[in-house]
Amino acid sequence: MRDLWQRMMRKLGPVDPAEPYPRLRKAWWRERHEAKLREAESGQPSIVLLGDSITQGWEDEGRTAWEESFGHFASLNLGFSGDCTEHLLWRLMNGEIDAVKPDLFILHIGSNNSGHRRDPPAETARAIGRIVDLLRRTKPDSKVLLLALLPRGEHPDDPLRRLNAAVSERIRSLADGGRVRFVDFAGVFLEPDGHLPDRLMPDSLHLSPAAYKLWAEALEDEVRGMLG
Repeated sequence: MRDLWQRMMRKLGPVDPAEPYPRLRKAWWRERHEAKLREAESGQPSIVLLGDSITQGWEDEGRTAWEESFGHFASLNLGFSGDCTEHLLWRLMNGEIDAVKPDLFILHIGSNNSGHRRDPPAETARAIGRIVDLLRRTKPDSKVLLLALLPRGEHPDDPLRRLNAAVSERIRSLADGGRVRFVDFAGVFLEPDGHLPDRLMPDSLHLSPAAYKLWAEALEDEVRGMLG
């Protein structure tokens, strides 16, 4: 399967993860984008979540945990399942944050760059850096909580686990001690031996309700601190 995917990518040409690119051929993606544009225009969230399916999951498996920890904050969830960095960049540059002036962006993106294409960590980190720069330029009054990629793969030596960890190490330097803060919650989900338990991530990637609760609890102090 991986060989087939690589042949397809060679046929289509290289993808630059730091250049905006949409997924408009997917009807659900286009419809969610349009819905989020309307949602963004209808109110002013204090928190905007940016990411892929793991972020989108706060609306589903993580809904209860989010409401318990952050329900008193107005929020906008801009997580889209399957997105890589280039897809998030396109969404940010095509209206999804134009109307909002949040106090805080929470950014978690890049795991699909590892899982879908095995992008080199340096390339994924470069793309995340462009996203952070975009937020700095276009939303100068907002803070950014940049999250390390969550662990994936059942065992510590899983190739995708290593890719995500390498990306996280590279994006650590994007924190500026002020508006942009980096935090790594990987250890919250792991057993002492580095094993990723099924009860938290049944497919070794997506979070269960119990995992979202752990994540919300870990995020609380960071979010409250950044919101003052």
